[in-house]
Amino acid sequence: MTMVRRRFDFRFERFRARLIVAFSSALFALAAQAQDLSTTDNTQQSTPTTTSPTPTATLYPAVADAYKAAAAANPHVNFDLCTTTTPLTDKTCGAMFTAASNVATATEQKLTALDPATYGLAIDAADKFVNSFNQLEQPIPCYGLGSASPPPAPLVDQAQGICSEAASIAETEWNIFLSQIDILSGYQPS
Repeated sequence: MTMVRRRFDFRFERFRARLIVAFSSALFALAAQAQDLSTTDNTQQSTPTTTSPTPTATLYPAVADAYKAAAAANPHVNFDLCTTTTPLTDKTCGAMFTAASNVATATEQKLTALDPATYGLAIDAADKFVNSFNQLEQPIPCYGLGSASPPPAPLVDQAQGICSEAASIAETEWNIFLSQIDILSGYQPS
């Protein structure tokens, strides 16, 4: 086994472990939120009915404003251009992830400058997407992202699979980010 192949295998395993941790963290967070919601629902069902007014959700228009400003400054994000069979070198797919990263980063920066405590959920969701996007750049340059050299020919199929999984995780994190924008502001990003 050559030194290059061993180094790539080590990087591959490290990258794979990071993806598994990131994916597991996202699933754990979703499960925790679902558990919180079901606990809240069960608690509300067991309490007697009173005549108190129904609480209304507090909406934060600044979240929508920050997202809209960031989205307007970047190309429209369309992950339909990125499929499980998209080649590693497809720069159009890479451009979609880059645009999404720019939108999430700009939104995160704006909300952090306004009030990190109030907008923490959206900031956290943006940060998780950006972290998953960064996994597409290193150690394998997926979709023309990053500056690392492409994998050697015998490992292209493995790299394709890793990039496809990483892209799926990043797209899921993007959808969570968009959901947080919707939940906090009432604005449904497209």
